[in-house]
Amino acid sequence: MKTIQDGLNANNAMAKAVDQIKQSGIQMASSIQSLIDASHSIGQVSRDLKEIALQTKILALNAGVEAAHAGERGATFAVVAEQIKEIAERCKKASENTSVLIQNSLNICKTAVTCGEGIENDIDSIVYHQFEITQTLSNLASQSPTGDTPASADTDAGQPDKIIFNPATMATGENDIDQQHRNLIDMINQLGDAVREGREREGLNPLLDFLTDYVIKHFSAEEKRMDERRCPAADANKQAHAKMLAAYTDWRKKYDTGNDPKGMVLELQKLLSKWLVTHVCGIDCSLRQTAAAKVTVPAAA
Repeated sequence: MKTIQDGLNANNAMAKAVDQIKQSGIQMASSIQSLIDASHSIGQVSRDLKEIALQTKILALNAGVEAAHAGERGATFAVVAEQIKEIAERCKKASENTSVLIQNSLNICKTAVTCGEGIENDIDSIVYHQFEITQTLSNLASQSPTGDTPASADTDAGQPDKIIFNPATMATGENDIDQQHRNLIDMINQLGDAVREGREREGLNPLLDFLTDYVIKHFSAEEKRMDERRCPAADANKQAHAKMLAAYTDWRKKYDTGNDPKGMVLELQKLLSKWLVTHVCGIDCSLRQTAAAKVTVPAAA
């Protein structure tokens, strides 16, 4: 039992380390996006300067023509016009060089974003596998001769194929949000029971009704909370919600037109289980860093 508990403690410590890496990745992605936005702004300034340089060059040419018409009286002004034209040409070249540098920076940023997405997917896989390790260790502990249940698992940890809400790795510091996550876990576990008992269609309908309400209320409430807390994962959270909605929509289309209800229900259970674990442990837990601050956005006057 002590060995199992040590394993749980070590796995929880590793999960926290991965969570810190995930948060650093989110902050890095936010910084890269800010750099991209700034580059676009600078690019617009560069384009404006290029346009100004062109117009200045045209005006200098016109001034040179008028100076030539004026003869000796316009000689001095012709020299000035020529200098202005040279300055305009230098501005144009500087603007073009700046545009090249900005495009190179954007290309580097795009490469960094692509690499970051790959790292994020790898971390999600690590998070899910760690959760599976926790599940296995918790199940072993619950089946031990002592009958003790480790502190990091709920009392219903005896079900090997059920999700267990582990506060050490899944708590967000927001009680209402944690309870909503627990409710979704309960629904997924109930669906698993229904599948094992051959009641997949019967078990699916309550979950689908629950998901409709969950998406409307939980997603919007959680996104609002992250905005209020100025959580660094706020944008990543919205993107993850959008991806989940897209994945669920694709599943629903296949389910409505398919002829393998049990296989489709198992696919949904797997989709929801993996997404919930990686999303809660990887993104939602960012709220832990901001829950103490309780920063609120002032209401509009």
